[in-house]
Amino acid sequence: MSFIQTTCFTALAVFVLVSCLARLIEAESDGDDVLLHNNRSALALKSRDKRWILEEIFHSTVNYFKWNFVGRISVSLIDELMKFIDPVVNLLLPRGASTFASFVLSAIYRKLQFAIMGSEVWVHTKYGNDEQATTLVYKITGHLEDNTSVLLCIQSDVHGLRDLRRNRLGETKKMRTSLSAVCYLWIIALVWLCLRFDSVIANSIGAPTTSCTSMSPDHDGGSPSNDPCPFETVPSQVEMFSNESLTLTIQTKLSSSKTFKGFLIMGFDSVTDVVIGTFDTGLSQGQSQPLMCYDTYDMAATHRSASGKNSVTIEWIPPIDFDGVVVFKTTFVEAKLTYWIKELSHQVKITRSDATPTTTIDPQSTTEQPVIPDVYEGCGISKGCAAAPAGCVGSRDCSMLTTYKRVDDNHLQLEVYGQISGDEYVAVGFSTDREMGVDSVVECANYRNKLGAYQSYNTPEKSNLRVESQLPGFNMTLAAFSDGFIYCNVLHPISYTMNNVAFDLSQPHYLLMATGPSGDYNIQEHNEEEISSSSVVLTNALCIMYFKEASRVLKQLHGSFMVIAWLMAASAGVLMPRYMKKTWVGKQFMKKDLWFVFHQGLMVLAWCLTVVGFIIIFVDVGGWVSESVSENPHPLIGCITTVLAFIQPFMALMRPLPNAPNRYIFNWAHMLVGYTAHILAITCIFLAVEMDEAELPYETYWILTAHICCYVGAHLILTYLARRDYSAADLTLKSNGSRDAQGSKLRQGILAGYVCIIIGLGVAVIAFIAGA
Repeated sequence: MSFIQTTCFTALAVFVLVSCLARLIEAESDGDDVLLHNNRSALALKSRDKRWILEEIFHSTVNYFKWNFVGRISVSLIDELMKFIDPVVNLLLPRGASTFASFVLSAIYRKLQFAIMGSEVWVHTKYGNDEQATTLVYKITGHLEDNTSVLLCIQSDVHGLRDLRRNRLGETKKMRTSLSAVCYLWIIALVWLCLRFDSVIANSIGAPTTSCTSMSPDHDGGSPSNDPCPFETVPSQVEMFSNESLTLTIQTKLSSSKTFKGFLIMGFDSVTDVVIGTFDTGLSQGQSQPLMCYDTYDMAATHRSASGKNSVTIEWIPPIDFDGVVVFKTTFVEAKLTYWIKELSHQVKITRSDATPTTTIDPQSTTEQPVIPDVYEGCGISKGCAAAPAGCVGSRDCSMLTTYKRVDDNHLQLEVYGQISGDEYVAVGFSTDREMGVDSVVECANYRNKLGAYQSYNTPEKSNLRVESQLPGFNMTLAAFSDGFIYCNVLHPISYTMNNVAFDLSQPHYLLMATGPSGDYNIQEHNEEEISSSSVVLTNALCIMYFKEASRVLKQLHGSFMVIAWLMAASAGVLMPRYMKKTWVGKQFMKKDLWFVFHQGLMVLAWCLTVVGFIIIFVDVGGWVSESVSENPHPLIGCITTVLAFIQPFMALMRPLPNAPNRYIFNWAHMLVGYTAHILAITCIFLAVEMDEAELPYETYWILTAHICCYVGAHLILTYLARRDYSAADLTLKSNGSRDAQGSKLRQGILAGYVCIIIGLGVAVIAFIAGA
């Protein structure tokens, strides 16, 4: 996961937490509203009771600080979040959509401000501070429908102030309903942005192989520019023989001062429109690289970085037996949404050369070719060996083999051996985990009949960069090729630093081996890979180890348990205390209300599966694996989620009685911890989709997005029904608890449909996990 994606998901979590905080403030205020409503008839009788007045002053002052302290923190957090989101929204979305998204966030900000000022009006009107109340009302009259009636209420007597309080309650409830809807809609928008980051960030290290057919950069929200292209591809000649090479200059036109950040070029037969020829990017001074298209490594060329360029020079080599006309098509990218595709060059006529093409003979080629030594000799006795497939050392038919032994205090002798065809490589990597990324690599490569051993580095983004100057202590002693097998023998340092990362091969490392197409500057994505099932200390382990895929059962159980726990059980359980308390009234199981039985049962199930899944994955990976949080935040977020989920039942066991004075503190803490764990768990499941170990298809993102939309939709509908059914009659029912509240059957139907949907979506994700 990229750093921007991680930041986006973090912003999502912060925003939802702020929304939950606002809802907690709302719930506390609702309790005060009900109390005031039920005690309205007693106000006149108790107005002279000094003790009651002191209690009211204390009560209202506490509420005042709740609204202003906590509420203002919420506004400040959203204000800071708005500063981050606005530029991102304007960058990623079309003009109309970005304006709408900014409007939504601004609406949330204004609504919270209104809620805070409304609470201040309430406090001031209760204690006769008419002047302050009037000033505040002037600030918020833009949010109220009848400004005149409000001002008249402010200037009236105590009964008028009570009318103001009642009017404010009605307006505030409308505001809260709209605030909830806006919050949920903004959550959906943030999730959408998080999922789109991968597709909208430019390919800064070159065009992907998926662009070979269309030659389009596939930037979402963009289309090829209709303006004249300010760039061009200029061939060095318009006629040539098929045994010659052609120099191509990809450049900015003289009439323009613009620069291009990316390009993709291919040569086409002008008659059949078939891609022909290969590219050599040696003249580009590191600005370009070959690209594999149609199973040929260097059939296309693309950029190596997203820096601005005025000119790039490359070579094109036609097929030796080609006779005809070739034209070059180039896609230029100036910016994310500004690009031109398949811009044509001048045609070049190629005449087939019947003469034998001249070649440069390497003086060393006249000497006897080196012979591959017996790489199997000494395996498990004088040197350690890691090979594939299983049992191949005994039968001497390994497709890939790495040997290692210590030669002195500072160096290892490594042998890299494998089967290749043409311009391919065999490489071994040293990793502290079983994943590609932040690894030291030794390549044994053949490129255009040139054998060599090189050092390279696997970046956190899982791309490979060859080290330009070999590290001290690294020396190739032999490179050979025979009968389809390549062999390299190198002297390798034990401790060294590469790309500012320190490596010490005297510590346990996993071995990664791979084969694939080689290039002039680096190796390409592997066709086959093997990962050791256990780590090994290269300096003293003289054993034979076979690469074999570790059992995926524990990983599959971990993923399945987490999906059941959070996508199914927890997602249904959190709805019970919020919306179903006045449903199934009078129905109990083991002397507990039915809604509480459902809530407790589902959350205990989620707790058990989370703890078991947490233990399973630690057993599978062999303990904590140190890894960069920006590279893979899944483990850290998963641990935080597990800790929060673990303490929830213990908090519930220590909860005070329902009528206890400090019960609201438990309610707040229990809700905040629960919602935080739920949000982080869903985020963690999203992050797991792109992990290599998960091997989940991209369609999993859409299932998870559908789950979030279903979850938010259920909250919206049930919140609307709760607001609609809120009335004085419901307050009476709350006091006697004789029967279900109005709309109970509808709520039960919505809950049943929601549960069926989330179970179906969860089962679909589990099916992906099981089939991975």
